[in-house]
Amino acid sequence: MNIKEKAKEFAMKVHAGQIRKTNGKPIIYHPLAVGEILDFYGFDDEIISAGYLHDTVEETNTTIEDIQKTFGVRIATLVSYATQPEKDLPWEIRKLYTIEIVKDKPIDDIAVIIADKIRNIEELLNDIQEQGLEVISYFNSGYDNKLWYFESIHKEVIHLKHPIIDKFGQEINNLKDKIQNHDDTKILHSENTIVLKKTL
Repeated sequence: MNIKEKAKEFAMKVHAGQIRKTNGKPIIYHPLAVGEILDFYGFDDEIISAGYLHDTVEETNTTIEDIQKTFGVRIATLVSYATQPEKDLPWEIRKLYTIEIVKDKPIDDIAVIIADKIRNIEELLNDIQEQGLEVISYFNSGYDNKLWYFESIHKEVIHLKHPIIDKFGQEINNLKDKIQNHDDTKILHSENTIVLKKTL
């Protein structure tokens, strides 16, 4: 079994039974898609493996030490970059952490994060298509803060001039276009948006 297959099997095991709150689909679909995005853009097997594993620490009882013991230091490091601080911290603190992580790093170090955000947007667009804008109510942050977060990350990585960064920018624009062309916008805005922008 190669490293990618091992990582995929591990992720499927620890995410077993978990479902997304927005549509009831298995959570494992997300990390598997992130790994496939990384594969499509030609990243190496360890980066793809980290894509499969990127939610294991944040969403299961798995630790970074478990990942390092099973998959090695590099994969564990990439997973740690993609793992936000404890969920009891304020939303903006957790998001600012990721924005800081992507600053001044080479593409290989942040590719998992970018692939994750690409897939987040794709899933959000699919959910809006199927359920309408009310799906935004499942998230504590609101649409405007989510857009701020995606655009803030993109701003920090656009200089890397890589196709996966271009794809990220395209998906942000797709999301903005989808929202602008939708009739019902009453639930999109969060009262904390200005605070977050000042914090950044």
